[in-house]
Amino acid sequence: MRRLRWSLPLVALTVAAPVSAQTSAPRPADTRWELEVAGGLSLGRVTHRGRLDLPAPGAPIDTSSPVFPSWRVPSWFFGDGAAFLNNVAAEVGVSPRVTPLDARLRPGGLNDAGAPVLAFRVRRGLGPTYSLEFAVDMLARATAIDDALLDDFAATRQSFEETLRAILPPPLFSGLEVSGTAAAESGSSREIAFTAAVTSRTRPFGRFVPYGTAGGGVIMQTGDLPSATLTARYRFRIQDAVPIDETDNLTLRYRQRAALVLLVGGGVRRQLSARMGFVIDARVLTGPNTTTVRAQASPTMVTGTPAGFIESFTYPNLQFSNNPSTGRVSTLGGSLEEAEVFRGGWVTRGRVTAGVYFSF
Repeated sequence: MRRLRWSLPLVALTVAAPVSAQTSAPRPADTRWELEVAGGLSLGRVTHRGRLDLPAPGAPIDTSSPVFPSWRVPSWFFGDGAAFLNNVAAEVGVSPRVTPLDARLRPGGLNDAGAPVLAFRVRRGLGPTYSLEFAVDMLARATAIDDALLDDFAATRQSFEETLRAILPPPLFSGLEVSGTAAAESGSSREIAFTAAVTSRTRPFGRFVPYGTAGGGVIMQTGDLPSATLTARYRFRIQDAVPIDETDNLTLRYRQRAALVLLVGGGVRRQLSARMGFVIDARVLTGPNTTTVRAQASPTMVTGTPAGFIESFTYPNLQFSNNPSTGRVSTLGGSLEEAEVFRGGWVTRGRVTAGVYFSF
């Protein structure tokens, strides 16, 4: 089943107005404290702005001529690697292009929309209109990888295969096979928000009392965030004799630190008895984005016999080699050890809950 996409309805805060003793909801004079227990759903999160920082091109490698340079590429799926292969495709005059993952290297790949939310809130009355609130809201399910990210992974792998087939036509290249996977590894992370706020009740509608909430606090994470991996293995033979067998492995990992947040929201309450009532509440939490995205690339090559290599004599120069004894190495190579590719910006989260409160 496809997970819910992020959506965030506009929370309309009712302008606070003084509530007279005659129009306030039933509230015994000796009850100054409230305890609320609520459950609901996360509406997801969205990241605004932030900085994408793609890795620089790798170290140069030997080719037949300095006119046709080449360099190390740890992955064909994003950044310099995708641009490298697309430039080769343009040089040889074929139309397929790799769809780079650059736009998906953001925390938007994480999805908690639809996750259950548990909330515990304590309020201290400050008169007939205002209350001071202390709350703990937590996600009851681990944050997951968005299905849309895996769809984009699969689309990039498919575009890579189409581009490679166009660049390596027979009969010079034979037996081309491309296989791969796009998969997510579940994490154990859950977010917990600790907030303090002021609530302001407005004029009742019958026995229903609208209110607005404003405050702030901190969001913390427990456990590990999930990761997503894309692989593509390609095999072919040069002149039906020299075997080439290489695999592109890319993993996106997420890291998150505690963050300060601002809270705005509102809802409606109804008193059921002198000591009990129910409440429906919607909240938006926004603050600095402390989730970073890190790319790890670890390409592999299988040593083959007979030893051989080939290069495209384009700019840039695409090179394949199956054995160090040739004195050449393939363009795909090297490694990328959790390079930070995205950081900064702001993130907005939404929560909707319903529960009961007890006065004492």
